[in-house]
Amino acid sequence: MAKRDKAIQTGISNWLQGRQPEWQRLEVLLQKQKGRRDRDPDSVLEFVQAYRNLARDVSLARQNMRDSRITRYLEALLTTCFDLVHLKPDPDSFCHGIISFYLVIVQYYLS
Repeated sequence: MAKRDKAIQTGISNWLQGRQPEWQRLEVLLQKQKGRRDRDPDSVLEFVQAYRNLARDVSLARQNMRDSRITRYLEALLTTCFDLVHLKPDPDSFCHGIISFYLVIVQYYLS
């Protein structure tokens, strides 16, 4: 049983090391997207893909590392991303949140 536990711990450690750069990149993209009107289509697409991957990572972390610091970190990052994507429109500015994401993506594919 000890060998199995060690193998599981090694697998989790390798997974964390492999995924950490993407989470750090998502944090950078998140900071770029906050409060911006002129969203770069490539950044938006990269953000959306990283957001989807993060949702999957949170699910895996919840299954394998309940109540761990890393799970709480991933959940907080996912919540921050969710808030940005689903931000309610501000009447003083042009499209925010998911509406502006979709507009940028549509513009990107139409150009």
